[in-house]
Amino acid sequence: LSLPPQIFVFTTAKQDYTEKILDVLDPQKKLIRHRFYQHDCLCIQGYYVKDLSILERDLARTVALDDSLRGFPYQISNWIPIPSWLGDCQDEELLRVIPLLGKLSQLGDIIYMSIGASFQKGLCPPS
Repeated sequence: LSLPPQIFVFTTAKQDYTEKILDVLDPQKKLIRHRFYQHDCLCIQGYYVKDLSILERDLARTVALDDSLRGFPYQISNWIPIPSWLGDCQDEELLRVIPLLGKLSQLGDIIYMSIGASFQKGLCPPS
């Protein structure tokens, strides 16, 4: 029996800025399990990077949606690329990822070590 997916927000943005946005998206704090900010990132050669091990979850069952591979140098195989949001209210990129996330969550106890392998096995809807 699979547990329902947990949603974490992990951003390189500062906490006060991010909180304002997340409080609009999840005002009752029921959807987003945990929030991680710039102060939770590592600063390496002037760039903030995210280390998913801070989540204290099984990384073989964890995916990260991000517009930059540079954000996850330690867990590249967990990365699902998504275009940057540039303020377009008609942007539906997150909606396009839902089928993939649904298929990944249905895998149950099957552990995928590489999200890249998932793309190759046809879990991604055609674009």
